[in-house]
Amino acid sequence: MNKKLEHYEFMEGSSSREGQLPFYIGIHAYPTTVLNYHSFVEFTYIIDGSGYQSINGTLHRMEPGTISFLPPYHIHQMTSDNGCVIRKYCCLFDMNLLFGSPYASEWTEQLYQIGTVFPSSVAFCGEEAAKMKNLFAQLLMEYRNPEPRGRNHMICNKLSEALILFLRIAAAGDPAAKPNEREDGNSLFWTALHYVHAHYTERLTLDMVAKYLHISETYVSRMFREKTGRSFLVYVHQLRINSAASMLIMTDRTIMDIAFDTGFESPRTFYRVFKEIKGQSPKEYRNANLCRPGLS
Repeated sequence: MNKKLEHYEFMEGSSSREGQLPFYIGIHAYPTTVLNYHSFVEFTYIIDGSGYQSINGTLHRMEPGTISFLPPYHIHQMTSDNGCVIRKYCCLFDMNLLFGSPYASEWTEQLYQIGTVFPSSVAFCGEEAAKMKNLFAQLLMEYRNPEPRGRNHMICNKLSEALILFLRIAAAGDPAAKPNEREDGNSLFWTALHYVHAHYTERLTLDMVAKYLHISETYVSRMFREKTGRSFLVYVHQLRINSAASMLIMTDRTIMDIAFDTGFESPRTFYRVFKEIKGQSPKEYRNANLCRPGLS
């Protein structure tokens, strides 16, 4: 392989200045992008041009009206058809923007199912495409003008509207893939899940999640078993191994580097858990997937 993985920790155009909205949107135009991942969400709308986008090793067709949602740490790369330029709205933001409302969990919990239950990319057509394009245009207009009263609130509202429409169309494309109806009392679990997805590449323990939520470790453990069918540790290991598997087949990074990049403190533990989940050692998995279509 000859693939270099780029990691972007900060959003383009963003600032770490206290009080500034962790949000960026612009119109990007290029024929290809480098293989990369980042700690923020990327939400895009293809304006014109066509090609393919690889997301965690899976190819997705891109044409005008295609919308993609890339959660943090998803590895992706874009290549256009015949070297043509692809223009797209590129929206980058911190997931925490979406968790201010007490009603947010009615839909934000479903964002964690993108890439598994729901597709990462969806082709919008007709009125739906026009509506989404208009929402991205309004987001860009609000972003470029820092003066209007209520600007940040307007950005959060428009962003939420666009994401909800994306989820509706994604679910409508496969009715069998719709998630279970939300039960009352689940908000604490989804707060815990959000925290885990935001920090699984770092040192993360049951005690840390419990302290963040101000509840007992026993309660956190029980929530994960009831809602996911897995223990907390198994759930975190699955997240880390899925991320590591993508890095193994999409990059030239060493196995030891990948182990540390995905949150494992010990290469020995990484090797053991990887084989338990994937049925192969990291090296065997990488070699077996080198020739997969779209990854070379």
